Amino acid sequence: MRSFFGQFGHPEGPLGWFVGHLMAWKNGARSEFALELLGARAGECVLELGFGPGVDVARLWRAVGPSGRVAGADVSTEMVRHARRRNRTAIAQGGVDLRRAAATELPFADAAFDAVYATNSAQFWRDLAAGFSEVRRVLRPGGRAVVVVQPMSKGATAADARDWSVRLRRSMEQVGFVDVTGVERELRPLLTVAALGSVARG
Repeated sequence: MRSFFGQFGHPEGPLGWFVGHLMAWKNGARSEFALELLGARAGECVLELGFGPGVDVARLWRAVGPSGRVAGADVSTEMVRHARRRNRTAIAQGGVDLRRAAATELPFADAAFDAVYATNSAQFWRDLAAGFSEVRRVLRPGGRAVVVVQPMSKGATAADARDWSVRLRRSMEQVGFVDVTGVERELRPLLTVAALGSVARG
C-alpha cells in the first residue's frame, strides 16, 4: 500500500479514503487564499485540477451559479468517487463534470474554460511544463490560471515554497502565459505561494 504521505498525491484504498476526509477537513485556509485569487464569477466555466474530495468544487459551483459550469480532473479513482458523492446534486443538474485524468492529458476541448484552478496538486504533475501547456490549451483567450502550492513534505521550509513559486512562474512563461505573477501568504504550517497567469486575447 502507498505510504501515508504518498497518498496525498494519489489517494487509493482504505488509507486513501481516510486521506480524502483529512484533506476535506484541513485545507480550508489554503483554499480560501486560492479561491480569493481566482475570483470565480457567475456564469464562468472553471476547471479544477486535483480536486481531491471535491470541497472546492462545491465552493466553485456556488460562485459560478446555475449559469456557470465547474469541471475537474483528478488522477485518483478514490477522490473521483469522494467528489462525485459530495457534488451529486450539481452533477445531476449538469453543472459539474468530474473526471479521472492527469493534468498533462486533460479530456476537455480547446478554449473550454474561463479559469483553471489548482491547489497543492502541481507538485504531483508528471511534467510541470506539459501540465501548464494543457492548462493553456483549455483556457479561452483572456482566461486565467491560479496554481497554489504549500509544500507539505517532511522538513519543508519557506525556501522550498519560494522555490516552487519560481518553478511555477517559469513554467507558465515557458508555455506562453502572459501577466505572470507570484503571490505569497503566511499560512500554517508553512508559507503558501501562488502563481497567476493569463492567456493573451489574440
